[in-house]
Order: sequence, then C-alpha cells, then structure tokens
Amino acid sequence: PRPPELSLWRHGWGRQDDPALLAAWGIGAGKAPSKKREAARGQGWQSSIAANRAIERRAMELAHAWLTAAGYRHVEDVSAREAWDYEARRTSASEIRHVEVKGTTSSGLQCLVTRNEVDAAGAAPGGTILLVVNDIRLQRHADETIEASRGTINAFDPWIPSKSELRPEVYRWRPAPSRFSS
Repeated sequence: PRPPELSLWRHGWGRQDDPALLAAWGIGAGKAPSKKREAARGQGWQSSIAANRAIERRAMELAHAWLTAAGYRHVEDVSAREAWDYEARRTSASEIRHVEVKGTTSSGLQCLVTRNEVDAAGAAPGGTILLVVNDIRLQRHADETIEASRGTINAFDPWIPSKSELRPEVYRWRPAPSRFSS
C-alpha cells in the first residue's frame, strides 16, 4: 500500500525528496537524489501543487523583470486566456511579442512544452520569446508554505522550435471501437 504522505496526481506520478521520509519507507537508505542526477534531468514534475505554484510565480517574476530590463514597456500577463504567458511591446504601437515562461529547479537543459505552446510559436515565427528560468530554489517552511528564490534566465529570442529539438512525451490513446469486448 502507498504511504499516506505520498500524494499522486491523477496520471499516477508523484515525487518525494525528503530523505527522512524516504528512509522511513525503506527507499534509498535516506539519501535524497543527487544534485548531479537532478541537474541532468531538466524540468519535471514536482511533488506538490504548492511547489509548482511557487516555481511558476518565481519564474513569472523574473521573466517580467527581464522583459522590463530588455526594453519592453508594456508587459501583460495573459496566461489565463492564451497559450503563452506574457504579451510584451516596447511601445504601445509596436509589434506584440508572445512570451512563454518555463520555471524549473533543475539546470534547465530541457523543459516541457505543450502542443499548444509549440503551435502558437509556429503560428508567429520570430514573434515568440521563450524564457527558461532554471535553478530556482525552494524553501519549505514549518507552516507548510513554500517559498521560491533565485533563478537564472536563459532567453531564446526568437523561439522557433524545430522538430529535431522536440521529443513526444505524452500521447492520447483512443482505442478503436473494435478493440472493446462486447
């Protein structure tokens, strides 16, 4: 049986890095994953919604600061309604740039992008910027809150994803009706 401290997402994945908890479960003799192995993996799944939100907030904060420093005076968060996170303009009359932001606690050598994000970048060739904020640090507090700090931005401007740089990770499977038993 699964320990109650291990929460899994609907897709069946989860993550737990607490050495004491892992040792209590008899996993890894109390050793957390090595930093070298973590850095090699790139962006992945976090163990909690709170950690995901903290990473996302930190990445968005640093991305907004980067855009402002890069001369974008009109920066709007459109993540709730668009496939990208920000729309940025240098002046009110200039061309809109779509900005996709990815945050990770890893080295950021790779990141997860959705089909919609890739399609949106392809629909506006040269009009999309990808900002990967890597090496974000998380601090878990006694009151269960999680705070994110630090982070380094790698800017890909323009971001024009090529097929050779993309690897399918998730598929939707729909069995043919004939495969179902009657």
